[in-house]
Amino acid sequence: MRPDVHDSARLEDMRRAASQLTRNAAGKKRESLDSDEVFRAAVERWIEIIGEAARAVSPAFQKAHPAIEWRKIIATRNILAHDYASVDPDVLWQVATWYAPELLKALVKILPPLE
Repeated sequence: MRPDVHDSARLEDMRRAASQLTRNAAGKKRESLDSDEVFRAAVERWIEIIGEAARAVSPAFQKAHPAIEWRKIIATRNILAHDYASVDPDVLWQVATWYAPELLKALVKILPPLE
């Protein structure tokens, strides 16, 4: 299934945020989340953007692409936005260094190349 205009815009938001997250986490250590409050805030924001954009992708498109863990992505955003006091930095690090790069690979397969 090809994305419509609305889904394409949200998927581009996801790709952009996942790319920024992946690029900025590269070369850093887990401790960076504890010692650099600006880096941690950026990581949290990129994850929120990914989750909010995922929530706006149509159910039909989500269903057509089950390899992307839509519910987990959206749930992670909800925790950051509504239960921020319980956010585990180790989970943020895992998202930044493993899940975001994997999501980026999946999105690149779905979307046309950036110009």
